[in-house]
Amino acid sequence: MKEENEEQIAALLRLAGPRPRVSDERAARIREAVHAEWRRSVRRRTAAWSLGIAAAAILAVVLFVPHTSQRSTPIATRPAIVAQVQVPPYTKIAAATWIETHENNTLSLDWNGATLRLDEGTRLRVDSPRAATLERGTIYFDSHVGAAALSGTATAEGIGRHISTAFGEIRDIGTQFEVRLAEDSLRVRVREGRIDLRRGVQTYIADAATELVAFRERVERNTIATSGADWAWIEHAAPPLRLEGLSLREAVTRVAREKGLRVELRDVDGSVRLHGTVDFTPDEALVAATAATSSSYRIQNGTLIVRKR
Repeated sequence: MKEENEEQIAALLRLAGPRPRVSDERAARIREAVHAEWRRSVRRRTAAWSLGIAAAAILAVVLFVPHTSQRSTPIATRPAIVAQVQVPPYTKIAAATWIETHENNTLSLDWNGATLRLDEGTRLRVDSPRAATLERGTIYFDSHVGAAALSGTATAEGIGRHISTAFGEIRDIGTQFEVRLAEDSLRVRVREGRIDLRRGVQTYIADAATELVAFRERVERNTIATSGADWAWIEHAAPPLRLEGLSLREAVTRVAREKGLRVELRDVDGSVRLHGTVDFTPDEALVAATAATSSSYRIQNGTLIVRKR
């Protein structure tokens, strides 16, 4: 454990490439900050996506695919691949596949260009590139990925997904949202964009910072926070983030999106490129990116503020 810690610290101090030697006092502060963040997050990283445990987690995910005979089924009729696990061994998932996560296991999928995450105790069927069925548990969907996530604009490919449940069908309109299905209710929390909840002939609309709670006979609407502890599982389920080639602004924006925060850079060059091949959690990436650029950060009033030290 001590050796792994020292390797992480050394990697972080090399992220920005060659630069003037920092003072011993500043180097000590960087080591102390990174070490503290590493200790807080190592349990999450190990459980969620470290190479050895991630492989075991994938084995703990139950995949039920339609039974077919390899000899009698022509290749052309085999189910299409519609998703892929975002950690090694990057398992591909065919259409109409049931996925079940067990206790203490989460999972993040690339669902035809969008992010789909499953919390522990979730059972979901990926029906097609745009449709899924949730039987129980909690999922998180983000239609803005890659360049779209950085620019804040949805792409045509990210619009029109729908999640079917026993309490109605959720359709995304360029969104980030969470769906939590229990035996007696359905809760949909919208972080960004809009969703439509369709129940028979009725449609209920929820915009950002709004949740819908559907029961058998009624639907309630509430105002919610779009960041904070209630969303923490989404970060824990996130695939690893690698900083190599990203600018400081890009790295901070990706972390802020995981946390549901706005970004503000103060007196710092957001175009500075980062270097390094270490896989990080969102919190670790934030510590590493700011340490490598001699900047600091704080979260205030829903905004991630990065400024020069």
